[in-house]
Amino acid sequence: MKNPATEDESYLRLELSRRLQSFARASTFSLLTSIATIAVLTGAYASGENAWMLFGWAGIAALLVLARFHLGRSILQPDSSLASLRRDWRRTNWLLSLGSTNWAIGLVLAAWVGQDRTPDVFAAIGGAMLTNVLLLHRTTPAAAGVHALAIASALIAAEAIAVGWSAWPLMLLIALLAFSLFAAIRIQDRQFVKACRIEHKQQETEKTVRLLLNEHEAQAADWLWTISDQGALREVSSRFADVIGLRVEDLEGRHFLSLIEPGFERDRLRHFIENGVA
Repeated sequence: MKNPATEDESYLRLELSRRLQSFARASTFSLLTSIATIAVLTGAYASGENAWMLFGWAGIAALLVLARFHLGRSILQPDSSLASLRRDWRRTNWLLSLGSTNWAIGLVLAAWVGQDRTPDVFAAIGGAMLTNVLLLHRTTPAAAGVHALAIASALIAAEAIAVGWSAWPLMLLIALLAFSLFAAIRIQDRQFVKACRIEHKQQETEKTVRLLLNEHEAQAADWLWTISDQGALREVSSRFADVIGLRVEDLEGRHFLSLIEPGFERDRLRHFIENGVA
């Protein structure tokens, strides 16, 4: 009977591996778009005496994007232990949450630095960053919550700075969108966990079948022996010798028919051997 603790550990390894694989793929796909978004936001609003603040933010944001890409490339080494997977999972969530917080700061900063500019650009970028939760955070529900809350709060604050509280319908829409996205992530995560459990169950079933087949083959091999054209025993297994009650050395080369009591079956086998019938 399998140890429940071992089964839990194997399932956790599978689930964390799948979550980290999803993050690793997303961090690669989003690299260029993230850098481009930083460049567009900075270029559109970095003006005046406070432009250096936005440039400073852009540098930090770019470093976080590169760190995210590097983490995605370095995790999931072959045969990673559960402790290693958990460590990578914590690093992933912290880095994603830090990136979301930094983006929230950048959106508010862009609205403040570029108050004389149209808010359309950061509104569009903010909306894109908000829906980005479906790509980068789709298997990290905790970081997805931080992302949705941080970006939505930043967009509302940026709208208040750029337009004023008269834009409350848009602010309400942003809040509803953030809530809907987070709810969608939670539903998707439940489906993800269900899929992982199905995969794990299939893997465990395959392992059980493989073990049974290997055991059957091993037991069958213990009984194997061969017979020469003249009927002499060859390659006698120790288990067969134990059952017969003789040593392997005593059976090697001995005529097979000598182990069978005289009678019809013995004569029938002799006929098969002498005539080469398999």
